[in-house]
Amino acid sequence: MGRGRTFKHYVADHLQNGLYTYIRQYAEEVPVSELGLHSYSIADFDEAEFVDITEIKFVLVNDLPDMAIAFEVVLEAEFMVKEVTRRYDKEDSCFQWFKLRCRGDLQKDLADFEVLGIEIYDKRKPQPDPMSDELVPIIKKDKLDDVATDFLKRYYPEALESPTPVDPNILAERMGLTILKQEIADDASIFGQIHFRDSEGIKAGSILVDPRAYFLRTLGSVNNTIMHECVHWDKHRKAFEFQRLLDDSISKISCQVTGETSGSRADAVRFMEWQANALTPRILMPRQMFTKKAYEQFTHHLNNGASFLDALEPVIDELAEFFGVSRLSAKIRMIDVDYKEAIGAFNYIDGRYIKPYSFEKGTLSRNQTFTISVADAGILSLTDPDFAKTTAHGKYLYVDAHFVLNDPKYIEQNDDGKTVLTKYARGHMNECCLIFDVSCKTDRMSAHTSQCAPWVSLGGWL
Repeated sequence: MGRGRTFKHYVADHLQNGLYTYIRQYAEEVPVSELGLHSYSIADFDEAEFVDITEIKFVLVNDLPDMAIAFEVVLEAEFMVKEVTRRYDKEDSCFQWFKLRCRGDLQKDLADFEVLGIEIYDKRKPQPDPMSDELVPIIKKDKLDDVATDFLKRYYPEALESPTPVDPNILAERMGLTILKQEIADDASIFGQIHFRDSEGIKAGSILVDPRAYFLRTLGSVNNTIMHECVHWDKHRKAFEFQRLLDDSISKISCQVTGETSGSRADAVRFMEWQANALTPRILMPRQMFTKKAYEQFTHHLNNGASFLDALEPVIDELAEFFGVSRLSAKIRMIDVDYKEAIGAFNYIDGRYIKPYSFEKGTLSRNQTFTISVADAGILSLTDPDFAKTTAHGKYLYVDAHFVLNDPKYIEQNDDGKTVLTKYARGHMNECCLIFDVSCKTDRMSAHTSQCAPWVSLGGWL
């Protein structure tokens, strides 16, 4: 966000007088030795006078229950120290960093702001529940499942006890939220909207869902929309209230189909959308219970004579139906919980789904694939001499969107005379297929879906 839009700037603009008064009183009350001051020109001094706050270095914000926040203001203060002898008075300016522990309630517009204590700043001490300078929670990627678990413990604990679909309607009710079906945008580009404050005749705590979403999208997508807004309410109310302190006209967050978020495109907004997108499937499909349900479904199919590869796509569909999510969400969650074989399921390319495949774990790195479209293969043959050389003399054939070793072990003719992968090849893609690196080129950060164009390069071959 621009200058004046961060909490550090807000503290400097609105709370610095209170900080100044506190430091002045503190400096008058404590012995000079406790101020930790050092002068290069005066060896011994027994007087120190607080002059001013020279700079607020940064503000560390920690989350508290409800709408309260704790924040630590790290600032630099100037002192005038004096050495007094019979012969002369000697003065020097010196500086010290202090950390002031503060708290306030955003629901009260921080009118209850108070300083709880002060100490010399020690950067080695960890920050317990950090928030960004825009009051967005700081959530590391490897902690997303933990955050989702905490969310469910508070609102839907039964989903952590056994495989249980999380009903977003029930969850919203438990959170004190109201779901309203109402058209939001004329072009149906906005399916979900959360109101943090009363506005336009809509009460705070209302989730608007465009009724056209129930016809244009799957139930899983509608559930995802509602849950997405619930996450915003739980995690981002403080960020919203802070921005409202700066701009009283804002009242809601809108999430568009294309992923664009109405209003600011600042980093804070992008972080909030990333968090809502990342947490929503982890709440709808909690890791342990999702893994347990997947194991149950695979066991059922395998006990009925199906191979793992044959069971892969049916299990994904069964999980999607059970947890009330889309097929794609269930597939991605399977990959996320270490069913990496799901990468080979439901791959839609060149206007069709290709047959599922599997491979040895560890074969593919992140953003690698065995699958490539006809168009990308053509581009690669013109731009990558190594790829063109590898595929030029028939060692590899392009079969079912893969470049496969031309060997009867991996390629055969079906009853219609079409060249296809053998069942063995589909179960051992690591033995016979070229690997491609995939990257996404985006021209904007999206909230729900990335606007990406694939750029494929030859990642390796056997």
